[in-house]
Amino acid sequence: MKKAFKKAGVFVLVMLVVITMVVCLADISQMKKASASSVSYGDLNDDGKIDSLDLSLLSRYIMEVIDTLPVSEIAADLNGDGVVNSVDASLLSRYILEIIDEFPVESEEEQVIVTPPPPQKTPGPNTKDALRKIEAEDYNETNSTTIQVVGTGDGDNAIGWIEPGDYIVFKDLNFSPGANSVEVYAATENDSVDIEIRLDSPEGFPVAILTVENTGGWNFYDTAFTNMKAPIDGVYDLYVKFKDSVNINWIKFSTAVATPKPTPTPVPPTTPINGTTLKELAESRGMYVGTAVGSVFHQRNDLMYHEVLKREFNMVVAENEMKFDTIRPSKDQYNFNPGDRLVEFAEEHGMAVRGHTLIWHNQTPGWLENGNWTREELLDIMRDHIYTVMEHYKGKIVHWDVVNEAISDNNGALRTHDSIWMRVIGEDYIEYAFKFAREADPDALLFYNDYNISDMGGVKADACYNLVKRLVEKGVPIDGVGFQGHYINNMHSSYIQNIDRNVKRYADLGIEVAFTEVDIRMNQHGSEHDLQIQASNYGDVASIAVNNPNVNTFVIWGFTDKYSWVTQQFPGEGRALIFDEDYLPKPAYFSVADAFKKK
Repeated sequence: MKKAFKKAGVFVLVMLVVITMVVCLADISQMKKASASSVSYGDLNDDGKIDSLDLSLLSRYIMEVIDTLPVSEIAADLNGDGVVNSVDASLLSRYILEIIDEFPVESEEEQVIVTPPPPQKTPGPNTKDALRKIEAEDYNETNSTTIQVVGTGDGDNAIGWIEPGDYIVFKDLNFSPGANSVEVYAATENDSVDIEIRLDSPEGFPVAILTVENTGGWNFYDTAFTNMKAPIDGVYDLYVKFKDSVNINWIKFSTAVATPKPTPTPVPPTTPINGTTLKELAESRGMYVGTAVGSVFHQRNDLMYHEVLKREFNMVVAENEMKFDTIRPSKDQYNFNPGDRLVEFAEEHGMAVRGHTLIWHNQTPGWLENGNWTREELLDIMRDHIYTVMEHYKGKIVHWDVVNEAISDNNGALRTHDSIWMRVIGEDYIEYAFKFAREADPDALLFYNDYNISDMGGVKADACYNLVKRLVEKGVPIDGVGFQGHYINNMHSSYIQNIDRNVKRYADLGIEVAFTEVDIRMNQHGSEHDLQIQASNYGDVASIAVNNPNVNTFVIWGFTDKYSWVTQQFPGEGRALIFDEDYLPKPAYFSVADAFKKK
């Protein structure tokens, strides 16, 4: 940003007089916070107050006694003309003395429209369209020594390990026919992070400041957007500067003017079936009825989601927050923050927590999957991981899925080519995992968890039973088996009977069964009749859980069709859960409730 300043003695004298006046008039200079949503205009030392210290900083900056301000120079441009000079100092002193109540830059009616400098480049063979989505990892330059490409947790890439003051550069972006707003898809665990968008240099024309609020974790991304200070047209280099740590997936400019997101209004929760919730019905039987929660839980922007969650369920499980790649992004770094938030929520609302999952062939971080490990080295990594995670949550998590989905879909054998645990350690990796888990937390119940294992007589179901039977005979400390239960609507009565028979044969082994990830998917455009069939299927499975003494857990993989993995995984299918997209209970809800009500 261009600095306009005066070095004449008169100016210095005037500024010193003003500062002295402010200090002397402290009784009338009640400190005010600038009202801008993304920039605290005037608060130049970022202490939450606007006072004589800020005016002193601004004066020294204008006279070039200091070269930088503790916060963005944009916060000092109080009339929004793109220049920090004596006019801004006068505005700040008048504001502190309460002669004015706000700065011109904060008022749309008074704000000075600024014009960016004319572009110094013309379109050429290397020019890129700025109005297309810009992937953050495609930057051309950076001043950072720490920035690197990271995974987003859903298969995409972003940049992370950003430090305060870092910036990235995108060369030769063409903003024609004109950009008016900018949007970023980002994640942070900080309360808020400002991202400055500038043209042609780190101190160039300030296009905009984007503020990214806490998204709930480094793998939980959300959008932040703002209108630019002036329309941008032509070819520029784009500088993206970071005030604090944040992960960036993409940036997108638009010709449209951004409309602020409406503040969500709480919807009064409606309790179905005469005031009796699923949680109350399950607790009357000494059982758990639970649900999985995903990123929407951490974003906290859907109030109805949290109302239904705490009203209807007495158990929660994290979809991804406790999986290996999320909780241990590097060999010597553990990230418990997202999981801790879920556990704290559960404790606050009297809910139990299932831990999912410790050892799995999928969602393993690159450092683990690509390492050239010996058997002993990988066993040490496994031991360290299980001990560290389980000891962190000791006494707070009642069930752990120790090993997840180890059996192949095709022939019932253990997965080999896609499991680093099996390839390097061998079949006994499962035994070691349960042994380490029991040592780490003797009070937690330990489960093997898998899909397509609930129907007795199926190849994979029988293979799972035989695996568990061998573990029991060897004295391996396994307490239970998790039937995931990702079912397809219109299950035949014989299929339901096989589920019940399977539960009973595990009881003969002294093994508990938990229904851990239940959903029943159907055609996305299914009829009311399809919903009734779905309800019948849900009731049948819930009845099996209720009527078998070795089952005390019935967990649904989500609860509202508004947020379900099914629609992405199975195109054309969905509507798999017990609440619709508006949080109204579906027939399936009442069937589950009826199952828990039966004597």
